[in-house]
Amino acid sequence: MKLAFWFVTLLVFFAVPGLAKTLRLEVPKGTAQIIFYDQEGKVLQSLEDLDHDGYFEQTSIFKNGRLLKTIIDKNHNRIPEETIIYDLKGRPSRALFDRNEDKKPDKWQLYQNGRLKRVEEDRDFDGQKDLISEFNAQGQVVRILRDEDHDGFFEIEEKFCDKTREVLTFKALKPKGRVLLSRAIYVNGKLSKRFFDKDQDGVFEIEELFRPDGTRCLLFAPKKHEAFFYVKSRKPALGFRDVDKDGLFDHVFSYKEKRWLKITPIKTKDLEMLCTLKKEQDVIKYLEEETR
Repeated sequence: MKLAFWFVTLLVFFAVPGLAKTLRLEVPKGTAQIIFYDQEGKVLQSLEDLDHDGYFEQTSIFKNGRLLKTIIDKNHNRIPEETIIYDLKGRPSRALFDRNEDKKPDKWQLYQNGRLKRVEEDRDFDGQKDLISEFNAQGQVVRILRDEDHDGFFEIEEKFCDKTREVLTFKALKPKGRVLLSRAIYVNGKLSKRFFDKDQDGVFEIEELFRPDGTRCLLFAPKKHEAFFYVKSRKPALGFRDVDKDGLFDHVFSYKEKRWLKITPIKTKDLEMLCTLKKEQDVIKYLEEETR
């Protein structure tokens, strides 16, 4: 029975510092792994053919028997797509990726005690990181930073907690610093609240509340002491006003009936419960009952 062989040229590192030797080995076809040992029997290097295509795409390097680094070259062009560096306990410490094969890393995975802690990416391969993701101990994303215009400033920040996602949009200030422009809160993937600071003075001029079906319910304009209730149209059905500016809404205006109604002063938080009422008439009825 004849055996088929591969001829493999290897650069093998010996225990003596600075000493290396190139070997040409005859390897039986179908070999999935080759392991080299030093004179003390400690592993020096390991080659693995993970997909059994006849090419050793994974190379692992050891020192004193401890795994230092794993290099992966899946397309056989001698430009590694992935390099994994390990800590003293053999756990992943860092992983570097070269996705466009320009011999420069464009994605970095950072680990803590072997668990993924942070991922940094250069999505357009311009040498600047434009996406950063942070993970908790359970491997769940807790924060994402985005530089969508690739100017070196992360203008979007996303925070995750259970079923809630918060999206913050910033503007860079010169010479340094930033100002918050907007804030959006999503619950179960649906927009729940949204805030805007139009004049960039640190105070939100507009606050919006949305129903579970995605339609806007309330719009607050705190500086103008006004609020607006929506049914399903983009135009408001009711308008609320805090006439004496004491923080309580005491008048409501019906756009349909073109009339004002004085009501028992109501707090902003109490207005939010109106989002459970889908019809303008129901809101008016509720307010009139509260006024009696």
